[in-house]
Amino acid sequence: GARGRDAARHADRAQPRLGARLNIEAKVDEHLDAVIRLASGNVRNPVSTNVTLGNNFSNFSLFIDRAYFDWRPLHDLQVEAGRLPNPWLSSTMLWDEDLNFDGGVVHYSSQFGALTPFLTVGAFSVQNTDFDFPSLRSDKIKSRDKYLYGVQAGTTIALSEESSAAFAVSYYYFDKINGERSTACLALVEDDPCSSDISRAGASQGGNTLFALRDLVADPNDPNGPQFQYFGLAAPFRELAWTGKVDLWPGGRVHTVVTVEYVYNLAYSANRVLALGPVNNVGASDIYSGGRHGYAVNLLSGYPVIRARGEWNVEAGYRHVESDAVVDAFTDSDFHLGGTNAQGYTVFARYGIGRDVWLTGRWLSATEISGAPFAVDVLQLDVQARF
Repeated sequence: GARGRDAARHADRAQPRLGARLNIEAKVDEHLDAVIRLASGNVRNPVSTNVTLGNNFSNFSLFIDRAYFDWRPLHDLQVEAGRLPNPWLSSTMLWDEDLNFDGGVVHYSSQFGALTPFLTVGAFSVQNTDFDFPSLRSDKIKSRDKYLYGVQAGTTIALSEESSAAFAVSYYYFDKINGERSTACLALVEDDPCSSDISRAGASQGGNTLFALRDLVADPNDPNGPQFQYFGLAAPFRELAWTGKVDLWPGGRVHTVVTVEYVYNLAYSANRVLALGPVNNVGASDIYSGGRHGYAVNLLSGYPVIRARGEWNVEAGYRHVESDAVVDAFTDSDFHLGGTNAQGYTVFARYGIGRDVWLTGRWLSATEISGAPFAVDVLQLDVQARF
């Protein structure tokens, strides 16, 4: 449900949902694997493989969720290329658990006693310009492709036979993901292009600060006529993140896992955003109140992975993600219904009801940090199985 300042703004919504994945792995030779995974979902949503039931009994589609090569030319070296799973030590504050990455990554690690330092370097295509953009005009706009470059350095530490810790520092550089103001532009109809249209946000869950891309010129024959506008991200993103995870095993099979993460957008400047004229994240007295910090802490107790009947775990967490701490398109899609500019807590519980079959209950309660009040409470009840 969504909670506003008064009862009139309160609204509950319920959705029966389904998600399915089929993973196929082929061992090409002793050093190379090929992986392909099919999944349900929306082709336009990169952070969810769920589909909503109740569409007049219509059928659902399967998409290529992953397709990549996993090459290990040396014992300590791993190379992956294609559409691949999250390669980073991270939490869902940065990357939704259903998100996959289009590109390549090199991962190196080597063990020195109890320590296993690692280094991961990756390059990914975020948005590739349409070859025929704009398709309805003979004059084309120069390509403005968007990329993500990342590097992560860290180490895992063997604390005992089953206990371990991992720590990493990461830098994520998004190239050309922020919007640009156009030159003076006369857009008489919806299909008229302006010079910076291609810099608009390709995907968004909400929360990042936006500004109007087009410097529109009024139609001299109709000064008060309609204006056709696009919006883009006001802030660049150069995310510096620190992540820590400690897995403690006192005996038996019950673990205690603590995960902590902090992220800081180095490229964010409130003055730069204000100069562009932000259209959201405006608080009291029409004063812009965005930010660039994010932090999350999570505690899990129980069986880390549910495998058999009677196994269980519970977890609780808190997070605070300011408007422009991370790119809102790729963060957790459930917390505050996705995006940034939200703070609150989460509570999860899982219980095994059979071999590789378990029940999951999730409660996520979050509120807006800046801007108009908007609180969202989400209850999720799942039955999950693997085979």
